[in-house]
Amino acid sequence: MRISRTFGVTLSCAAIALAATACGSSAKSSSAAPAASPAAPSAASSGAASSAPSADTSGGPDLSTMSADQILKASETALTGAQAVKIDMTIAGTGGEQKVKLATDNRSGCTGTISMPGKGSADVIQDKSKTTYLKPDDTYWASLGGAKAVAALHGKWVSGPVTDPTVAGMVGFCDLKALSSQMDDGSEKPTKGQATTLNGQPAQTLQEVASDGTKSTLWVSTKGKPYPLQATGGNGTGGTDKITLTDYDVPVTVTAPPADQVIDAAKLKALTGH
Repeated sequence: MRISRTFGVTLSCAAIALAATACGSSAKSSSAAPAASPAAPSAASSGAASSAPSADTSGGPDLSTMSADQILKASETALTGAQAVKIDMTIAGTGGEQKVKLATDNRSGCTGTISMPGKGSADVIQDKSKTTYLKPDDTYWASLGGAKAVAALHGKWVSGPVTDPTVAGMVGFCDLKALSSQMDDGSEKPTKGQATTLNGQPAQTLQEVASDGTKSTLWVSTKGKPYPLQATGGNGTGGTDKITLTDYDVPVTVTAPPADQVIDAAKLKALTGH
């Protein structure tokens, strides 16, 4: 449940994807990786979180009668079963805050933004065919290849399949099953906290203290399906990580960019010199 250990690996991969390098199982937690932060999405649906987390209003399990482990598992199952969700995530690091805002839908794909402190930002689209598109801004292109890269790539999208290391780092955020699998790797030992409300939504908290003393809290909806609503926690750098999940099952419209604005990821090195 510790955010920097679970969701943080995926966020680090997203940042590394912008640097056009491979991101695999050896990726480190976000506290040691390049950072990421949000800009306005350019795709049809915004990835921004709404002011109040929404949840299904039909009957759900009575979390007051369940153990912490049971609640954590139920929230993981609920997230896996969701068709769509909006993700607003911040991970603190020594170089600045990493942030991602995405709206993802199993039926249509995902869209949103990421950025890296001091290195610009990028719009992100993944369509239902799993083709992923990244559109970094000029600040990023300048950091990668100087004026030559900016001239060649201004306003362009870089595309590739999910197997391409240049864009593979975004896959974890665009796949709800992959994202939910990071909530519980079997090592979590949460305890049951207080019943409370989060932005007007009734919720049950779960808490965990890692071996290094850092604390994490997960808010799980007690109204309708036990969706995870928010998680916060220390990450060992002195900062606090946070992920908020909203607008469950609200459809997301995803539109691929025009073909004349897209460059194949395989050609990126020739254009940037990297």
